[in-house]
Amino acid sequence: MKQEAKQAEIINAAQELFTAYGFEKTTMTDIARRLGISKAALYYYFSDKESIIKSLAIREQEQFIAEIQTITTEATSTLEKLLAYATKRIELLQRHLTLSSMNLGTYASIKSLFVSILKEFRKQESELVTEIISIGIDKQEIQTELAAAEYAELYLDVLMGLRKNAFYSSERIEMNNLQFEAIKQVKHQSQLFTEIFIKGISD
Repeated sequence: MKQEAKQAEIINAAQELFTAYGFEKTTMTDIARRLGISKAALYYYFSDKESIIKSLAIREQEQFIAEIQTITTEATSTLEKLLAYATKRIELLQRHLTLSSMNLGTYASIKSLFVSILKEFRKQESELVTEIISIGIDKQEIQTELAAAEYAELYLDVLMGLRKNAFYSSERIEMNNLQFEAIKQVKHQSQLFTEIFIKGISD
C-alpha cells in the first residue's frame, strides 16, 4: 500500500509538470526535484517518464469510466446518456492533449506505447455504450433490427473519426489555438452526430 501511495504521489507530481511544461520538456530530474527525492529513488518506482505517463493514462481512463457510469445512471433517456458520454469523452481527450503539449510526431510515438491500454479502454467503452443502447432497446426507445453491440461499435467508430479529423489534419498541435478550436469543433460535431444517431435508430 505504501508503494502504491508513493507511485500515486509521483504520478501527481508528473501530471503537474506535464500540464505546465508538456511531456517533451519535462525530465525525470524535474519530477524528482518536484518531489524532493533523488533520481535513484524515482527510478525505483518508474523506469522512465513513458512508464509514468502510461500509468497516468490508465488512471485517467479509469476515472473517466467511473465518472461516465455515474453520469449516465442519472440521465433518463438514451439520448441524454450518449450526449453525456460524448461530452465527457471530449473532456478526457482535452486532458490528454494538455498533458502532452507536443508536436504530432512525438504524440504519435508516445501513443504507440499505449496500444494494449487503448485496446482495453476501447473494450470498456464498447461495453459501456452497448449497455446504454441495450437499456434504450429495453425501454423501446430504440428499434431492434441490429444488436446493441453493433450500434455501439458504429457509434464509437464515428466519434473516433470526428476526433481524428479535428486534431490530425494539422502538422502540429498548438495548445493555445488549435486545441480550443478543435475541441469546440469535435464537441459540436459529436453532439450533433449523437442526436442524428439516436433519431436514426429510434424511427
